[in-house]
Amino acid sequence: MLCAGLLLSPGVRAGSADEFVIAKWDVEEGLPQHSVKAILQTRDGYLWLGTYNGLARFDGLRFTTFDTANTPAMRSEDIVELYEDSAARLWIGTEHGAICYQNGQFFAPPGVEAFRDARVLNFQETPAGTLFVATDQGLFRQTNRGFQEIPVPNGSWPT
Repeated sequence: MLCAGLLLSPGVRAGSADEFVIAKWDVEEGLPQHSVKAILQTRDGYLWLGTYNGLARFDGLRFTTFDTANTPAMRSEDIVELYEDSAARLWIGTEHGAICYQNGQFFAPPGVEAFRDARVLNFQETPAGTLFVATDQGLFRQTNRGFQEIPVPNGSWPT
């Protein structure tokens, strides 16, 4: 878990050594909460930060916050995991399932109700484009009909 936000960016070239600009962004600058639990930079250049109190998108100057009050698809503000798939969808894993963001819209993809009340632990995609979601209640594979649970040997999911 990261506390607050600290970003380093290349500064002006000074002689033979690069200088760095150090800037701190915190709740006073728009971060929804001090503790950052997940962080990802998407292909479009945005930096996404998941916190206990919502999701923040950072454009380099300011934060835009998404939470249950302004994002109806979001069921939980406790963001656990962020992942961008090969179709440029941002997957947002929470304490209560997952949603996606693509083309400026948040939505619940078909089949995510299979792990609606589960804590999302990880997303992974195969080279062929099959998405897997690990949750605290099991492992799920995305199919053309939604998500299918993958049976766990000996019937119990490790905690």
